[in-house]
Amino acid sequence: MDGIRRKNGQPVTRTKDTRSFSPDTIVPIEKKVHDEYHNSEQQSHTPRHSRVHVHTTLQHIYKRGIRSKWFRRILFAFLVWGVMGFIIGANNRTKVTIRPHIEYLDLNEQVTVYRYPQEDQLGFEVIAISDEVSIPVIASGERPVSRYAQGTVTIYNDYSTEPQRLLPETRFTSASGKVFVLGSEEVIIPGKTDSPGTVTAILYATEPGDAYNIDSTDFTLPGFEEAGLTDKYNSIYAFSSTRFEGGFTGTEPYVTPEQVVSVNTELEQELRDRLTVRLVNEKTNALMLIDGSTRVTHEDVSTIFDDESATGLMTLRGTIIGLGIGREHLLNFLVSRTFNYQFVDLVTLGNLSMSLPVQDVNFETVSSIPVTMMGAPLFEWVLDESDIATWLTSVPRGELVNQLRTHNGIDRAEVTIRPPWRGRTSDDATDIIVTFN
Repeated sequence: MDGIRRKNGQPVTRTKDTRSFSPDTIVPIEKKVHDEYHNSEQQSHTPRHSRVHVHTTLQHIYKRGIRSKWFRRILFAFLVWGVMGFIIGANNRTKVTIRPHIEYLDLNEQVTVYRYPQEDQLGFEVIAISDEVSIPVIASGERPVSRYAQGTVTIYNDYSTEPQRLLPETRFTSASGKVFVLGSEEVIIPGKTDSPGTVTAILYATEPGDAYNIDSTDFTLPGFEEAGLTDKYNSIYAFSSTRFEGGFTGTEPYVTPEQVVSVNTELEQELRDRLTVRLVNEKTNALMLIDGSTRVTHEDVSTIFDDESATGLMTLRGTIIGLGIGREHLLNFLVSRTFNYQFVDLVTLGNLSMSLPVQDVNFETVSSIPVTMMGAPLFEWVLDESDIATWLTSVPRGELVNQLRTHNGIDRAEVTIRPPWRGRTSDDATDIIVTFN
């Protein structure tokens, strides 16, 4: 190498310095240092060598402290203890899991229940449900039948202005010679005015059979003619505007008495079953029926047949009456009598039954009746979370077992205290979590 400075293979030459200086801007270096020192001395009364010494000492201590292993260890320990203290404080909790006391109550006794109970008495209620059932009937028998035709006529009085009296069973003869009679009551025909007086009445055939089912026709009163009362005979008469019907002779199907008894028995059983089901389904869950207390009453059977009496419908209406006891009332009665009003609740009635030992009970007038109670209902003590938490506040570990044993509503309990080394339960009841198992 030739010692020439190159760039990219080409010699590099220094360019001319374009800066310029005037004599006024050039200051000797000695004077510049002297002036700066002099100015700094004026700005601070502290000797320069003192400031430099203090500043240097603090920097030295700070740098050595930061770099010291012991300093970092102490700082780390403080951080660890701070975090642990926060976690411990945040987890200062007591958890209590309790199994409440349960107890079966064996019952086999007779108690008196009242329709209008007083305090400390067990009351009963009367339940009544009505319904009806119907069964279609097809006639199984056959019998001879004789029926008399009948029809409505208008009777005219063109004889006198005075009302005319016709006695019961007065005879009327049709134009074809068929004889009909009035019913069992007399008939008064109004007197004539400008026109004949009229009245309507029902006539009945004197003989059975369809021969008397005649069309509209005129009628005379043969009794007047037989008595020689020609004017009356000619002036008092009748006319039918509709056909006479109902006359019949022969045989027809009918429901036999044996069939009526059989259907009636079937109706009673069906009605009883229907009412019993309704009583069970419609009563509320808050009501318990007393076994043997139900009674079914019914009316007479009503029967409707068609015109030929070949088919019909038999209907029976009845009412079921029973006695019931409210579950809530029963619970209060058993609790007050057995558990001295402690806070207990009914878990299940189990096989508890209530029966009526007497049968001749008038449900309309009865005011009190004996009832036999048998079974083993299950009760459970009712505990309050906040009461338990307050009760267990600040209890030492060594006294927890004895403390829990004093409560007759607790069968079993598990207590967890956090942190584990804490010697007592939480001091604040809100930090005690109570659950029931």
